[in-house]
Amino acid sequence: MATDLEAQIAALRADIAAREARSARLRAEINEMTQERQAFLNAYDRVVGPIDKKVAALREVIDDLREQRRRQSIGDPDVYQPEWTPPDGYVPVEEQYRRLWGSPGVYAAADTFTGYSTGDPLADAAEPEDPGVLLKRLWRALARRFHPDLARDDAERDRRTEVMIRINQAYEAGDLATLQALSENDYADSDTPLAVLTLRGLRAQVEALEAEHDQLEAERDALFYDDMMQMQIEAKLLRVRGRDLLRELAQQRNAEFYELLRELDALRAS
Repeated sequence: MATDLEAQIAALRADIAAREARSARLRAEINEMTQERQAFLNAYDRVVGPIDKKVAALREVIDDLREQRRRQSIGDPDVYQPEWTPPDGYVPVEEQYRRLWGSPGVYAAADTFTGYSTGDPLADAAEPEDPGVLLKRLWRALARRFHPDLARDDAERDRRTEVMIRINQAYEAGDLATLQALSENDYADSDTPLAVLTLRGLRAQVEALEAEHDQLEAERDALFYDDMMQMQIEAKLLRVRGRDLLRELAQQRNAEFYELLRELDALRAS
């Protein structure tokens, strides 16, 4: 019949396995969301990004011209007066914009866009150190640390021999928690039962997994409420209704661009 300590150890190991599975699912979810966000961001940069840049550049020109007009109105002698003469065949920037954004096919990327490739989130999810690698590394370190030949007397040799037997048994059973408990305590010079050390190690592992889970949940929530992620979710919902959010955004920016052109023309005429 299992002792109380053994029952506690078994329960903690089951709890740890469940927590590790939950953390793995969270990491996969975060990885999938990250890939979806990046794919949407790439599509946004391809479809909306060019007109975004043109709108930003035109706003800067308008702001500069307004500042120039303001300084002229107060008689500032340092107002910059350009003396550049355009060469033959020069096409003003405004006309270049009109030709570009009035041409067919400007929304081709949005028209042909059908979805986002996210890959396999489980394959790419960031994982902690491989348990098998950690198990072997701990076993080697413990074997060097508790080797019976390092004993100072026969009593210590017997105790070290007992520890080495436990180390080898834990390694063969894949018992990482016991090896971790031994690595964190000087069991060869302690009267603490190995089961107690194992229990302590498992409890510490539960605490670490709980903290990791909280961190992963916070990371997932921050990603979910990210502006670009929310836009990506909105795009999915609109696509079900036959609408293309990126195309609509590009059209809105295009209308904004022409409004800014009219504003620039009015400023230059004033």
